[in-house]
Amino acid sequence: MQRPTHLREKKKILEQEKIYLGHKYESEIKRLDQVQERCKIAEKQVTRATDIADIKHELMKRMLLKRKRVRCRSSYWQWKDWPKLRGLRGILEVCQGKKETWMMS
Repeated sequence: MQRPTHLREKKKILEQEKIYLGHKYESEIKRLDQVQERCKIAEKQVTRATDIADIKHELMKRMLLKRKRVRCRSSYWQWKDWPKLRGLRGILEVCQGKKETWMMS
């Protein structure tokens, strides 16, 4: 008969200890829950910031490639126009020569 009473007392003591420890560490458990929540929020913010940085990087890369293409096109047209410019320069030289001969006469 002593056994069941002994077990009941032990059970009661363990329940009281559980309640005591629950109250004792309740504030720390709440604080840990708050810290975990802040960590989750920070992880989401980091993910968003990383996504935004990736998008900005991609846009910058595309913009630079576009500028490079425009420069290449414009330099191509400039090289293509060199013969025309040389021809115009020759015409100018001829005109200046004629002007000088007209002024002398």
